[in-house]
Amino acid sequence: MKRWIKKLVLQAQPSTVLHAGCGKGELTALLVQQNPALAVVGVDPNPKAIAFARAHFHEEAEFLQRSLAQIPFPDDSFDLVICNNALAYVEDPARVVEELKRVSRKHVAMAVPREPYFTWFNRIAQALGATGVPQPLRSWNSTAFRQFIHHHFDEAVIHMKPFQQIADCNMPDDATRVIEKHYGLETL
Repeated sequence: MKRWIKKLVLQAQPSTVLHAGCGKGELTALLVQQNPALAVVGVDPNPKAIAFARAHFHEEAEFLQRSLAQIPFPDDSFDLVICNNALAYVEDPARVVEELKRVSRKHVAMAVPREPYFTWFNRIAQALGATGVPQPLRSWNSTAFRQFIHHHFDEAVIHMKPFQQIADCNMPDDATRVIEKHYGLETL
């Protein structure tokens, strides 16, 4: 399992997890296998990926084919929301992040490929004849990713790894969220 996700689960101590952009479900299933008490749901817009996940990992987690911009759960449904690399492939990443925040009670963690490495590896893979390598709709350098995250979250820590940029974001506490929802205010 990706070390950052394993460490995050240990720190956050969630009981419920949403894996947004779960793809074929391998990472989602591994998360449950290493943490059997977790209730995990994987969501991805790709019907073939979800069909694969359901066929191979249906005992580990629930898998839904849905847009990440319209996650079919009520507000505050999950203790932890993980989005690993999916933001590079969505039309409107800002809308997706707002959905991730909406369904999260406590914590949102997102990772995007670190540029320019991701582009280089995609070009090498294509030159070597690799098929099925999805082309991202966007990429973020470290400055752009940092600005994007801090635009959407008051509390966020950005970690730079050799090939990924990871944002660990805390949600406002419950009292603050009740006030925000009731009065339509943003946290200052």
